[in-house]
Amino acid sequence: MNSSVSMYDMVENIVQVVINTHYSFVTDPELKKDLTQTGFLKAYELLNSGNYDPNLALRNYIYTGVRNEIHNVLYHLGKVSVSSLDTLDVYDNVIGYTQTKEYDIDLSIVKEVCDKFKFSGDYYVPVLKYLNDIGMITFDPKGYDLKNYNQEMLEGIITIVLWKLYDREVVNEF
Repeated sequence: MNSSVSMYDMVENIVQVVINTHYSFVTDPELKKDLTQTGFLKAYELLNSGNYDPNLALRNYIYTGVRNEIHNVLYHLGKVSVSSLDTLDVYDNVIGYTQTKEYDIDLSIVKEVCDKFKFSGDYYVPVLKYLNDIGMITFDPKGYDLKNYNQEMLEGIITIVLWKLYDREVVNEF
């Protein structure tokens, strides 16, 4: 698979996560298509802007830009208020896009997800490192060479882990 396909897949995933997570209240199919296209355009604009800091997570950079752009479109259409963007920032805190270190992570969920992908290698440690990097857990990955992992696979597993952790948190709230 070439890099343009994997980048497209990552962007597609991010746009869908943003829409499904923050804008599920949009029921008009045409508006959803427009928002999806807006998300794609913003993602590629961000990728081509040259403003990305490689010391930061690319996925989070694109996610935040796409989320804000879709919010702006809906604001101008009168579908959301200005203050709802602050609510989104708090929501992102819950699913791990900012570093607050206020999480109660069930590592058995992480292990369960990683075990389903054992055929591609042991991704448990790289996922723990990622959760550490975004501030959800404290983990010291010394002694592990994390460069030998398939980055597409790692991103996919991380996405599944974050969704499972989020689902657990939502279920426990109600």
